[in-house]
Amino acid sequence: MGSPTGRNILRPLKSTFLRTQRHLNASCPVLKIWAYPLMVLTALMTFAAPVGLGALLAVLLMRVAPVGRVREVSTGLGVLISAGLVYAIRALRPEVLIQKMQDPAQFETLLKNFASPSSPFLPPVWASQSIWGAAQGRLDWGLLPLLILTVGLLAAATALATRAYQDGWARALDSSTPRLDPTPRRGSLMETLFSRLGPGGSLAYKDLRVTLRDPTQWSQLLVVVALAGVYLVSVKAVPIPIPQFRGILGYVQLAFQGFIVSGVAVRLAFPALSTEAKAYWLLRTGPISAQQIVLSKFYGVLPVTLTLGLVMGIVSAQSMDLGPTLLLLSVLVSFSNAFVITALGVGLGAAAPKFDADNPAEIGVSPGGLAFMGLSLAYSVLCLLLLARPAAGSVLRPDLFPSLSALATVEGVLGLIGLTLATVLGTWLSLRLGWRRLDALE
Repeated sequence: MGSPTGRNILRPLKSTFLRTQRHLNASCPVLKIWAYPLMVLTALMTFAAPVGLGALLAVLLMRVAPVGRVREVSTGLGVLISAGLVYAIRALRPEVLIQKMQDPAQFETLLKNFASPSSPFLPPVWASQSIWGAAQGRLDWGLLPLLILTVGLLAAATALATRAYQDGWARALDSSTPRLDPTPRRGSLMETLFSRLGPGGSLAYKDLRVTLRDPTQWSQLLVVVALAGVYLVSVKAVPIPIPQFRGILGYVQLAFQGFIVSGVAVRLAFPALSTEAKAYWLLRTGPISAQQIVLSKFYGVLPVTLTLGLVMGIVSAQSMDLGPTLLLLSVLVSFSNAFVITALGVGLGAAAPKFDADNPAEIGVSPGGLAFMGLSLAYSVLCLLLLARPAAGSVLRPDLFPSLSALATVEGVLGLIGLTLATVLGTWLSLRLGWRRLDALE
């Protein structure tokens, strides 16, 4: 015996299965002997075509990618494709599919749409037509383009791989020494801008260059973009017809945005100093103080967390059609979360560094990383509590507090002052804790 919900979901499945079985029995009396190998061949070609395409793209990547950058380019493409698939699945709104499964007629229509794509130029359409024609005892035209496509992709991948490996072998035997250009080069525009921040800015630019050279580091930025996209699509897909409830939910979800920012910071900000490893002591032999080192880590991570927080805050507020007061509060809370959470991650990471860590991922799951996540979430909730009164007034009584008038009240002014003090003190004290602990290590 299953639950009522389970029986409701299985009922349209059973009805559709029985209809399909009766249709097959009526349209496909007896399969001919040649239909079985033809179906197997069609299935093999259906799966061989993407294999040939993947091999062809891999060889092309090795041919056109810069020397020594194949791993970086392939990692970036893999992350982008994976993020695109996650985003596409979430954009399909699976909850709507579950609702359609309750109605047998709608579910049968949905299956028909999946079973028969609209475009006749897709390989799955050719394969389905070929198999269906074989089941009815006739050869269908869909087998010919599928065969040409599969053989063409496999032949092209084989020919290109033969040429590429031959050229690679010949280049590997070349023992000539590459000529180096001894002419000194001027710093780039970004390096010049970072250097104006002092030694800390120069160190931040160095960390940026190191991050961009390591695919395990910069690929995380693409994951961050995918995470933010999925979050924004999920927020936009929530059906909330009541404006007051939508406003309250739009304000409360700022705490979840702070949790997402802290999740990014625990991977980028918290291990920022520990990734220096034993080279940290070589860094301290120069005329650089612990304060400058901690500030450089803060400068390097802040643009990522600040951009992520502001984008999520503004886009979510606009997608949920929040009022001007909540839109402004979303910007202010996102700004405060980015500064304090980044400073908290850099400061706590500098206060308890792990220079002997083999992998930056294990630093974030240490007791210090878990404490950082808890403090970050607590700070996000604190920001909401400081501005709860003006936010509630603008949502529940829009007639008394139109536009931004809720922030002009005593509670609004005190909340803004409290948020400003919390941002300044939280950022300063966190960074100060980090560089003072670093000085104590010596």
